[in-house]
Amino acid sequence: MGHDMKRWSWLWVFAVLSAGAWAQCTEEFEGTLVVDGGIWTVDVGWSLVDGSGAAVQTGAVGTFSLCLPADCYTLELTDSAGDGWTGTYYDLYAADGTLLYHGSLNDATEGDGSSWGTDYIPLGDVACGVGCLDPVACNYDATATLEGGICDYSCLGCTDVTACNYDPLVTVDDGSCTVFDDCGECGGNNESCGGCMDPTNCNYDLTATVDDGSCITNGQGLTLSIHTDDYPFETQWQVENIYTGTVIYDGNYPVADSTYVHDICLPPGCYEIKFFDWSGDGMCCTYGQGWFTFVHDDGTVIAEGGDYGYQLDIPFCVGSDYGCTDATACNYDSTALTDDASCNYDCYGCTDPTACNYELSATLDDGLCEYPQLSGYCACDEFYHFEATLDGGQSTIAVNQYGAGQLDSIKLHITSWDGVSNDATSVNDMVIRVDAPDGSCIAFGGFFYDPPVECQYLGDYTFYPGFLYEPDGSALLEFDVSEGGLSGEGGWQVKITNGYWTSDGLTTVSDIELVGLCNNIPEPNSCPEDLNQDGVVTVADVLLLLGSFGCTSGCNVDVNGDDALNVADLLMVLSAFSSEC
Repeated sequence: MGHDMKRWSWLWVFAVLSAGAWAQCTEEFEGTLVVDGGIWTVDVGWSLVDGSGAAVQTGAVGTFSLCLPADCYTLELTDSAGDGWTGTYYDLYAADGTLLYHGSLNDATEGDGSSWGTDYIPLGDVACGVGCLDPVACNYDATATLEGGICDYSCLGCTDVTACNYDPLVTVDDGSCTVFDDCGECGGNNESCGGCMDPTNCNYDLTATVDDGSCITNGQGLTLSIHTDDYPFETQWQVENIYTGTVIYDGNYPVADSTYVHDICLPPGCYEIKFFDWSGDGMCCTYGQGWFTFVHDDGTVIAEGGDYGYQLDIPFCVGSDYGCTDATACNYDSTALTDDASCNYDCYGCTDPTACNYELSATLDDGLCEYPQLSGYCACDEFYHFEATLDGGQSTIAVNQYGAGQLDSIKLHITSWDGVSNDATSVNDMVIRVDAPDGSCIAFGGFFYDPPVECQYLGDYTFYPGFLYEPDGSALLEFDVSEGGLSGEGGWQVKITNGYWTSDGLTTVSDIELVGLCNNIPEPNSCPEDLNQDGVVTVADVLLLLGSFGCTSGCNVDVNGDDALNVADLLMVLSAFSSEC
C-alpha cells in the first residue's frame, strides 16, 4: 500500500477516535504521529523536543497520540545501525485528519541522513519561522527561515484552454502546456505513427502515417536468419560500422532449436557482422545443429555457417564504388571511390631465391630479405618442449638437441600451468637453465633459489607482470640473455626447475625457444664445382663462375672456399667438367 493510501485511511481513524482520547485533550494541539513502513524497523527511534529542549514524547515504530501545548518543536530521528531508516517514514496528522508533516531520517532538514536527523515542527498557533521555502510552491512562505511542513504544488499546471493538457482546477501556469502531435498523441513527437513512407526504401514502414525523414537513401536491405542450438543464451551477434565501431543492430536468444529472422537496412558503407559464443563452441555442432545465413535482398550470400568457436568477424560493404583504394596494395582497384577495408598485401615478400626468407608466392619485394648470418647458413630458432609436474626444488631431465650458433634470447611459451591449491607457487617460480656444447651454462628465475655454482646466474627475472596471460592461461615472454655469451656447435641442453623450495607442486606445459641457434645446417656440398646445383658440371657452371670472376669478398659462387673467385676456382670447375654430382 502506498503512503497516500495509508494517509487517507487515517481519516476514518480520526472520526472514530474523535469522541475518545482527543476529547479529553485540554492542550492547544492534538493529533497523531504515525511511524511506519520500511525494513529493519527495530533500529528506528524518535523524540519530540519542545522549545526548552525537553523531550516531551519518545518512541519507535507505531501510532502515537499527541496532546501538546503550542510550541516550536523539533522531531529528532535516530537509527541505531547507522544505515538510515531504509523505507520507514513518519506522518503527523491534526485531529481532523489533515496531514501536517511527512518525512524520514534519510531526508531530514538537518543531520547525516544515516544515524540522526532533525525536522522543525511548530504545533499550535506559534510563529517559529518554519514553512515551505520553495518559491514555486503554492504555499510558499516568504517569511519562513526553516524548512518545515509539506510544500503544496496542487495549484500548478496548464492554464491554456487550447492545450491538450489544460487543467481547469489549477491557478498558476507551470509552462507544461502542450498540443497533440500528428499522430494524435498529447505532447507526442510523432514517434507513435512516424516512419519511412517511401516504399522504394529498404526501411519502408507500412504502418507509418507520418513521414519522419528516416528513409535511408540508396540503402541496402539484408536478411539475417539464425537457428539456435541447445544453448541459445550463449549466442550473440551485432552489426557495427567498420570505421566508427558503432553498433547498429544486435541480438540474443532465449529459446533453443528455434529460427529467428531479422530484416536489416543499411546505408551505403562498410560494416562488420560479428557472432559470439561465450562457451567457445559456436552454434554448431557439439550441442545442437545451429546455423546462420546473412544475405542481400538480391539473394547474394554474405556469410553462412555456425561452427566458429568463440567469435566470427565478417566484413562487408553495401552500395557501389567500394573497393581497395591503396595503390600499393595487391588488390588495388583504380575504379573504387571509397575504401572498403579490403586491401591486402599478400603479394609482398622476399623475392630473392638466395635469401633465407625467400617466398615463392611473393610477386613484389618488400625489401625485408634476410641473408645467411651463421657460418654461411640462415639463422633459426630451436624449440624445447616440457610437460612436467615438479615439487619444490625438483628439476626436469635435461632435453638434449643439436644446435649451432650464439644464444641471443629465450622465448618462454606457456600453454598452461597450475599450482597446487592453497599454495603460492606460480609459473613465476620457474628456473630455466641452458648448457652450451662447451660446458658453459646460464640460469635465471626462481624464488628463494640457490643458483648452481657452475652456471652464470642472470638473476631473479621477474616473470610477472611481464607475462600477458590470455583467457586460456597461456602466455609468452622473451628474455635477453646475450650477456651470458653462450655459443658453439654441438649438443645443447635445457631443463627447468621449480625454484620455490617449499612448494607443494607446479605443473606446466611449455615450449622454450632458444633464439639464435640452428639445427638445420645442411650437409657439406660434396660437389662444389656444380655451382647451379643441377647435378652435373656443365658450361652453365663455367659461365656462372666467369660472371663473378675477380670477386674478392662475399662471393656467392666461391668453389674452394677462399672467399675469392680466381684462376684456382676456374681450374677446379674445368677439372670436374661433365662430372655428375
